[in-house]
Amino acid sequence: MSGNSRADLVVFAMLAASCIGSADASAQDLEPRAFSNAPVGLNFALVGYVYSAGNLLFDDALAAALQIQSASAKIHQGALSFVRTVDVFGLSGRVGAVVPLVTGRWEGIVADTFATVSRDGLGDPRLLFSVGFLGAPALSGADFVRYTERTVVGASLQIIVPLGQYDPSRLINLGSNRWAFKPRLGLSHTHGRWTFEFFGAVWLFTDNADALGQRIEQDPIFALQGHAIYAFRRGLWLAVDAGYGSGGRSRVGGEIKDDFRKDTRLGAQLAVPLARRHSLKLIYFASVSTRIGADFDTISLLYQLRWGAGL
Repeated sequence: MSGNSRADLVVFAMLAASCIGSADASAQDLEPRAFSNAPVGLNFALVGYVYSAGNLLFDDALAAALQIQSASAKIHQGALSFVRTVDVFGLSGRVGAVVPLVTGRWEGIVADTFATVSRDGLGDPRLLFSVGFLGAPALSGADFVRYTERTVVGASLQIIVPLGQYDPSRLINLGSNRWAFKPRLGLSHTHGRWTFEFFGAVWLFTDNADALGQRIEQDPIFALQGHAIYAFRRGLWLAVDAGYGSGGRSRVGGEIKDDFRKDTRLGAQLAVPLARRHSLKLIYFASVSTRIGADFDTISLLYQLRWGAGL
């Protein structure tokens, strides 16, 4: 296999890996209420199911080099997560972790031949940390009852840990074999039943040192997103979401690839309380426009249990 052909296959592998679940290291993991305040010592345990389906998009040169006429994937993902609110020097913070379990099927027409492959196993876990450094003081459960949220400015850091299933000889893997870091700044303002949020973030990637014998380097991906949230009553709310991301050009074996990404997504989320400590969340995201990468629609159902902080 020639050097250019192998490099193109590595880019295909990276694109395929980028669509593992909708909560992947893409620019658009839209998340409303990320900096909303909560009493210190509150715990959240979540069990979720995510279904994603759509196409993998390539630049014309890459598609021609790989002789790809079409490629698509259907991915089922289960997720277990835990989040706890903490006191960060008098400010409200959160720490948490997410562990994904993935099963997926990729198919397409390559060199006029239909091909398919399935993968099942552990995806890359995530570690989460956030703090509201303006308008979100650390409060006990009793003090939180008297708190009214207005404007909150916060920051967060998400880390993707390369522990997912990975074999460097495979074209498609569930893990990415590299670390990823997502620092984010956000502003939230509540007026009456409405909350409006705006976030800016950047994905930073370490190198994948071994993908089909090649080293992958990737430029940062920059992302913006906004949310409009309406609270019908305590615990029952609806959010409309929009996000845009760009960047992520890659280098394979030192060769710069024409895979600069642009992605626009829209979504909606509905949270429904079941009881004092239990709730459900239904989420739908759709790709509006995508240049290279995963052009996916995603639907998720999450169950949440909360306890602690005197609630």
